[in-house]
Order: sequence, then C-alpha cells, then structure tokens
Amino acid sequence: MRAVREELRANGDAAVTKMYMGRCEVELPNLLALAATGPGPAVEIAEALSAFWGARGHWDAAERLYTAAADAARALNDPAREAWCREFRGYILRHLGRYDEADRMYRAALDLCARHPAANERY
Repeated sequence: MRAVREELRANGDAAVTKMYMGRCEVELPNLLALAATGPGPAVEIAEALSAFWGARGHWDAAERLYTAAADAARALNDPAREAWCREFRGYILRHLGRYDEADRMYRAALDLCARHPAANERY
C-alpha cells in the first residue's frame, strides 16, 4: 500500500488513484485488523489511508483508526505523528458532525506542535 500511495503522491494519475481507492476499499477490513496488532502498524496504516477517507468516507472506521494511531504515536514517543493523527481525527470528527470534539482534536494538535516545534516541520 505504501508504494501505491507514494506513486499516487508522485504523479496523481487518475488510473493510479482509481486503483488505490479500489484496493483500499477491498482491503479495508484487513488493514483495520492489521492496524489493531500494534502501535507501528496503526500509525503506518493511518498515514497510508489518509487520501482514502476523504474520497470514500467510512468515517466511523476512520475515527477508530485515528484514535488508535494517535495513541500509538504517543506510545512511540513521536509527537509529530501524534499531532498529525489528532489533526486528521479532527477532520474526521468534523465530517461526522461532532464539531466540539473536532475542535478539541485540532487544539490538541496545535498544543503538541507548540510543545514540540519539530512537529511543525514534519506535517
């Protein structure tokens, strides 16, 4: 999935995008199960699927994944990834109509970036 995501970012080709989205749709249950196996996979899969959620939805699954990914990034002591996961979770919560929670996630991401300036440079 990472290779397909990188190719998608590199050229944005419509055929690659369609292939990526279709593959994510088919593999979503497997990817979510893999993400539950540990902190490393949770963060990697969250990053790999970032374009998928905006195009295809599945907001409830996305919210669960990004909650786990933010917790995983914290456990891995990676404030940049944690800030990114919290910011993206805010985006997801906004799509779910949970605006107060979204606001808290955005503020948590900003707080992490304020406490860890390197997080601003990464995301």
